[in-house]
Amino acid sequence: MKTRDYCKTLAEKYATSSGLGTMFPLPGLTAVITVVEIRLVQEIARAYGETLSGSDAAQWIVLSGAKNVGIKFATEALLFIPFYGWLARPILTQWSTGRLGQRAIDSFEGRHPNAEYVGAAAPSAPGPQGGPAPVGASA
Repeated sequence: MKTRDYCKTLAEKYATSSGLGTMFPLPGLTAVITVVEIRLVQEIARAYGETLSGSDAAQWIVLSGAKNVGIKFATEALLFIPFYGWLARPILTQWSTGRLGQRAIDSFEGRHPNAEYVGAAAPSAPGPQGGPAPVGASA
């Protein structure tokens, strides 16, 4: 399986989860969605055999486009528009997270064209979640 295909599926799952997570009109969920997006970028990087810290992933998100930051403000502003804003917010959040995932895939695919997905523990990743390798595990 190509890494690009795996990551597209991953980005779609994260986008759907983000959209569903903002269905309730609660302030501050944008911060939670940002954490989800950081995790998405980290998982995409890991699938391509790279490791990003949380701060590196956050920096990548900010540098990938001011559009993402503007959309975050817009999703919070939609809270003040009863019903229609509350309906639009999950759609906008899902779209934004999906686009971020696609930009990350395009970026890593540019560095690793046509990479084959080798599973959760990519060769250069130290452990299954990018952390230290389990004791007694061979590289």
